Amino acid sequence: MAIQVKGFTNDCLIWGHMDTGGRPLARLLNHLDRIELRDVTLESLDSAQRVRVPAYSLGRDELCALTFSEPRPRSIRRPIRSLHRLQAQIGPYHVLGRVDAAPGDEPLWRYRAGGAMVAFADATIAYIVGGVLELRDAQSVVVNRDLVNWVRTVDPATGESRGYLTPSIPDAIA
Repeated sequence: MAIQVKGFTNDCLIWGHMDTGGRPLARLLNHLDRIELRDVTLESLDSAQRVRVPAYSLGRDELCALTFSEPRPRSIRRPIRSLHRLQAQIGPYHVLGRVDAAPGDEPLWRYRAGGAMVAFADATIAYIVGGVLELRDAQSVVVNRDLVNWVRTVDPATGESRGYLTPSIPDAIA
């Protein structure tokens, strides 16, 4: 099963098609070292100039985040237990979304417990391309936790931060 994806790297945006075999994207990405795309468009963040290529390969360690345009079939969606709001900065991208965790679980600990690629549901990703601020909503933004500058919980009622993690201070939960 091929889906259309949009990748976010430190210097460009990448649109293309990726074969998932019907597997959940975050789980699949956690098992790949390289991501193979076809029918690809690359767009520079600096100039907004675009280039089309028939195929493109990038390492998972180059990928800040990824979105996809086609929803997964209901039959392979996992039941959601409880969604907690998180905000993250990954390179030039800012993501706000929800991470699933059991009721009462600390969402930052849940975020740390999974693989390198973590899915944020009902998310918004913000970035600047060609000098223009772009805000894009997505059903899911898969974030590369290994490249995150920081992540924090957000109180849904007040919008205030309740906890904070950085790679250099992994246990700095406030």
